[in-house]
Amino acid sequence: MKGALRLSTIPLLLALSACTANPGPPPIVEEETTTTTSTTAPAPAARSEVRVGVAPLRNGLNPHLAADENATVHDIAELTLPSVFVRQHQGEWLLNTDVVVSADIVPDTEQMTEQMTVRYQINPAAQWSDGSPLTGADFVYLWRGMVSTPGTVDPAAYRAISDVQVSGAGKTVDVVFAEPVQDWQSLFTHLLPSHLLDSNAGDFVTALASSIPASAGRYMVNSVDHGAGVIVLNRNDRFWGESPAGIDILTLATARSTDQVADRLRSGQYAFVDHVPGETSLDTYSLIPDTQVKTYEGPRELGVTMSVVSPILRELPARQALSSLIDVPLISRIASGRNIGVSSASAASRSSEAGEVDAGSIPASESRRLRIAADPRDSEAMQAARAIVDVLNGRGIPAETIAADMTDIAKRLPEGEVDAVVGWSRATTPSAWASEIQCPADDAGYAGNLSGLCMPETESLAADILSGAIGPDNAGARVTSILQRESVWLPLLREERIVALGTSLEVPALIDEPAAALTAAPSWVLRTPAGNLEKEN
Repeated sequence: MKGALRLSTIPLLLALSACTANPGPPPIVEEETTTTTSTTAPAPAARSEVRVGVAPLRNGLNPHLAADENATVHDIAELTLPSVFVRQHQGEWLLNTDVVVSADIVPDTEQMTEQMTVRYQINPAAQWSDGSPLTGADFVYLWRGMVSTPGTVDPAAYRAISDVQVSGAGKTVDVVFAEPVQDWQSLFTHLLPSHLLDSNAGDFVTALASSIPASAGRYMVNSVDHGAGVIVLNRNDRFWGESPAGIDILTLATARSTDQVADRLRSGQYAFVDHVPGETSLDTYSLIPDTQVKTYEGPRELGVTMSVVSPILRELPARQALSSLIDVPLISRIASGRNIGVSSASAASRSSEAGEVDAGSIPASESRRLRIAADPRDSEAMQAARAIVDVLNGRGIPAETIAADMTDIAKRLPEGEVDAVVGWSRATTPSAWASEIQCPADDAGYAGNLSGLCMPETESLAADILSGAIGPDNAGARVTSILQRESVWLPLLREERIVALGTSLEVPALIDEPAAALTAAPSWVLRTPAGNLEKEN
C-alpha cells in the first residue's frame, strides 16, 4: 500500500510541472498617456513683511495703564484694538463706522435732569479675531476697568458715567452720564476683548501683560518676545471693514542704538523707524542715501509729581523748596542722555536757585527719607529720579529712589508711602486735563491725579472742563496754572521722536505725509523692483 501511494503521486507531480513550465500569456499592459499629473502641491505665495524699528516696551500692552503706555503701545493699540471714534490729525473726532454705525446723544424729553445718555449701535459685522462678536460687554469692561484700577490714563470722563445698559443682542449700548461730558467722543477708544477676560475687570492690570489675546483691528498680535524686544503683528484676516491691511506681517523690533538702526536702514532690513533719538541719530540717518529723516515733538512730557498727602511734602513750602532745588535743564540732559536737541520743559526751564533754598523746609530725615519713585524700565524717568536724589543727598536732605511700575506707585501714593513720582503725562484732551485735577478716589489707589490735590476750586474746574463750560483751548492753561501755583507738577522734558523712512515702501512719498507713521501701516505698499524686500521671493 505504501508503494502504491508513492506511485499515485507521479501523475500529479507531472501535471504541476507542466503548469509551471508553460505559463499563460502575459497580462496586457496599457501604454501610458503623455499627460502626467503631479502630486506636488504648489509652493505657497510668500507673505509680505515689513520690519520696523520702535521704542521698547516698558511693561505690558494695555494703552489705558500709565505703567504700559508709550508710543509703541499706543501704535499697536491703534492697529489691533477697536475704537468708536478715531482722532484726526486736526484734533477732530471721526466716527469709526467699522465699529459702530451710529453714536448719538439721546434727547432728554423730560428736561428735568442734567444726566446725559449716549446710544451706540455696534456694527453687526464687528467681530474679534477669534470670531466672537463685538458687543456692549466690551464697553462695560473698559468702563469698569478705568474707574476701579489704580494708575489708569485719563479716567475723568469715565468716572462721569453712572451706568452702561446693553440691549439688542448686545449690539445696542446706552451710556448714561451723571453729568454732561462735552468730549464724550474720546471715550471707548481701544476696546478690549471682554469675552476672554474677567467681566468685572478685576484683571485690568494683568489682562494685556504679555500679549493682546484677540484683535478687532486690521492687525492682530502674533507673538511678543520681551527678551528679544520683538513683537510680530499678523494681518487680521477676520477684519470685516473697509481697506484691510496690505502687508501680511509687521515685525516691530526695539531700536537699541543709533549704529544698529543705521545698519538696518542701509541694508533695507528696516523700512521704517520711529524711536527716541540718540545724540547722533539725526546726523547719522541723514547721511544714508535715499533715506528721509525728521524729528518731531511727541505728545508726552516727563515731570515730577509731588504728593500733597506725603508726610514730607504735604506743605506748600516743602514742595516749592524741592522744585527750586531741581536744575531742570541739567536733569533733562541727564534723563535724555543728550546735550543737543533736548527740549526741556518751557514752563520750568530755569536753573535752580540753590543758594536761596532753605533745606530745613523739607522735613526729611534718616529715619524717613524723601522717597522719589519711578519705573525702572523707563530709562529716562529712572535716570531723572536718581539724579534728583543725588542732588538732594548732596544738599544734606536724605532721599532715596523707589523702583516700581506706575500701577504699584498709584496704590502706594494715598498711604503716603511715596513722596514724589517721576513719570510721563499725556494731557492732550479735555478729559485728560480734567483728570489731572479731579479729586481722586483713595480706596484702590490714585489714577489721573497722582498728586492727590483736591480742593473745591480744582473739583469745580474739572467739572467745567468736562461739561465744556471751559473750552479745550483754555483748559490746559487753567490746569497748568493751578498745578504750578500749588507746586505739585514740575515739568522736566518734552518727548522727542525721530522718524526715518527707507526705500522699501512705495508710500508715503514724503516723510511729512500722515502715512509716515506706524499707525498708517495698513495702507503701506512694498516696492516691487529687485533689490528691495521682495528680491528673495
